Amino acid sequence: MRFVKNFNNNAALVVDDWGREWVVLGNGVGFGKHAGQPVDDGAILRRFKAAGDVTTLPTALAVATRAVVALVEAQLRVQLAPAQAQLLAAHIRLAAHRAQAAPVLPEASAQWELTHLFPQEFQAATAAVALLNGVLARPLAPIEAVFLTYHLITLTAGQAAGAALGQLNQLMRGVIDLVAPLDVTSYAYAHFVTHLRALLIRLMHHEVAPVGDAALTAQIAAAYAPAFATVQAVGQYLMRTQGWVLTPADQLDLTLDVWRITHGEPA
Repeated sequence: MRFVKNFNNNAALVVDDWGREWVVLGNGVGFGKHAGQPVDDGAILRRFKAAGDVTTLPTALAVATRAVVALVEAQLRVQLAPAQAQLLAAHIRLAAHRAQAAPVLPEASAQWELTHLFPQEFQAATAAVALLNGVLARPLAPIEAVFLTYHLITLTAGQAAGAALGQLNQLMRGVIDLVAPLDVTSYAYAHFVTHLRALLIRLMHHEVAPVGDAALTAQIAAAYAPAFATVQAVGQYLMRTQGWVLTPADQLDLTLDVWRITHGEPA
């Protein structure tokens, strides 16, 4: 087989000795290749017959979708049922339609969250988007990797992944209940929730955080006593339920967030 074009390092379009085109998958199968160069058959893990010109839609998208299904199964070590593969194909078609509309800006906080909570699913989704962008006339927006990750979680999440997401949601509700009542339509609330999710994910993964300035935290505690008291209740809740300890830096940030949302101040 000879190389035709690269979708990403692990997916490529090749042509065999009879002139038939194939989409092939394999670790590094497309890396550093130029048109006409031979492709090592031993590097090919999966192959899909390309019916017609794979540079056009919908044929290219159909072939790429089959390749994405294989990629997801290989990277996540799962076997998708036919119905699951059809749902994934439907998601890809919708993503292709969205690419024709106005671009959607990526949500950095969502990407950060997924790389921490579901790194394998996010990696598979990122590779799938790169593969699809090799055949689509208008590339998918970066946010599509986030959307696809959530879809893969829904399709393939096992008990451990579901438990992690369930733990995060339960802790979020527990903390928000301690701060309530809140204006959930305000920007300050959205800002608080974003910070809170990042804090909880960091604690779930036992990541080292800056300790912060205890003296400065004490000054903030005196200036914003009601908000600091709420943060103390949050700290007690996290200690009681998870054994986690908030650092002075955590307490300072949360105190300012709580004060903003309870006083109607912009974040």
